[in-house]
Amino acid sequence: MNHKHYLRMVAATSCVILASCGAGGGSDGGGGSQSSTTPGPAIIDNVLMSSETAANAVVVTVNHAGYLRAFGNGTDQPLTFGLGTVPLTGNANSATGNGWVPSSGTFVKGNAALSLNSDGKTYSLQVQAPSATASDSTLTLNSILIAPTVASLAGTYGAARSEQIVIAGTSFSGTYGLYCTWSGNLTPQMNTVDVTNIQFATATSTLNPNSIACPYAGQIYTGTAFLMGPSDAYPKGVFVVQWDDGGANTPTDVNEHYFARN
Repeated sequence: MNHKHYLRMVAATSCVILASCGAGGGSDGGGGSQSSTTPGPAIIDNVLMSSETAANAVVVTVNHAGYLRAFGNGTDQPLTFGLGTVPLTGNANSATGNGWVPSSGTFVKGNAALSLNSDGKTYSLQVQAPSATASDSTLTLNSILIAPTVASLAGTYGAARSEQIVIAGTSFSGTYGLYCTWSGNLTPQMNTVDVTNIQFATATSTLNPNSIACPYAGQIYTGTAFLMGPSDAYPKGVFVVQWDDGGANTPTDVNEHYFARN
């Protein structure tokens, strides 16, 4: 993975925890050992990443409540997937849920199927909507996740002043692009982090001397995040956030952002 992942957005994968994902509404909820090839509860609270080249890689988060998000380039079209209303149900070999997939300039509800491939090591995600299909068959469980605790998350991330997040306790603040500041709340799970009450405001610093309006201001967003350990691309580690305004309503934004640890 390289810095092509640093900022990607569309407008309109340590330990695997095999635990039952209870029912629930469309609210955000937020592991790794080796995956099981025997029937069992669906994969939750985990991250899967494509083995494709970084420019085409797909990142899939499943929060602790079983809700799925995805961001990247799939086989058929961009596999960008916003929070839905149905969490993954099934088992470690095959599970289904739903979410929002881009189609013709907007987002439409799509059904998601996550399944273990015949090699017993990789997974496939296929999203099917009335007018859109997207898939990736090269996903593996992220092997360098760091358990997100208040202590492990604390710090400043982001190399540029315009792309920065400061985490203190269970909240964060910082800058998001030249025109926005943002803040929100963090609830660490075993491997993922629930991100709630994400709010944006128009930046008024020297980053935005003309006071150009932040395009995300005025709404409240939710997300799923995770903390990765050192890698070639990120020597000190990286905090990754997928956020959107999905759920019961058609989303207008589905985004992913990488913040390198300082």
